[in-house]
Amino acid sequence: MQREEPASPIPMRIFCKANTGLNMAVRGDEVLLVNADSNDKSQHWFQDCDAVGKVTDDTGRRAFALVNRTTGQAMVNVRDEDVPVRLLPYSGHVAVPISMLWSQGVQLDGGFTEVRTLKDISLTLNGLNGYVKQGTVIGIYSSEPHSPHAIWRIDPIHTPTNMSHDRSLLDVPDVLRFRCSWDHAFLRQQVQLIPRLWYLFMPLWSLDQTLLFTGP
Repeated sequence: MQREEPASPIPMRIFCKANTGLNMAVRGDEVLLVNADSNDKSQHWFQDCDAVGKVTDDTGRRAFALVNRTTGQAMVNVRDEDVPVRLLPYSGHVAVPISMLWSQGVQLDGGFTEVRTLKDISLTLNGLNGYVKQGTVIGIYSSEPHSPHAIWRIDPIHTPTNMSHDRSLLDVPDVLRFRCSWDHAFLRQQVQLIPRLWYLFMPLWSLDQTLLFTGP
């Protein structure tokens, strides 16, 4: 039975309604808003649901982790509000701590949503102090669904059309890459099969050439 090929993680950008030209990025040990640049992989995030299983928030919305492509670290929500998010190493091989889990609220105008902490959906990602500019620190604050600096979109950076030809996806962090590791073993099996097929059909090919030149 042929195995279904797992989907590769898709890099995403995260931006708020107040300024769609600024993306979340890792700078040092902080998550900041910076000028959007699709080639800057510190602005690439993986919205990982697979390692979380079927965990949902109090409203039934699916949980996920947000993992930075460059550092392999996940955003961590802290207990207090009005404080920056933290970054910690992420491993999808083991149980994901609840402090690394988020969910999205209801979709608002323009496809924006709140990004809520799983353990308390009244706390959400927020551009702290309400100022949206280059260098704004991302943190946790009380729900503000009508504030443009507190509602977000998580959009793919690569379209399905060009993603299949984009070799830059090969640098997916190891913590996410393991889900596709079986595929390499499958390819090795196919390569090893080629010489066996050649030896199997080579005698028939030789016989056919002999008949062609000598006749019956």
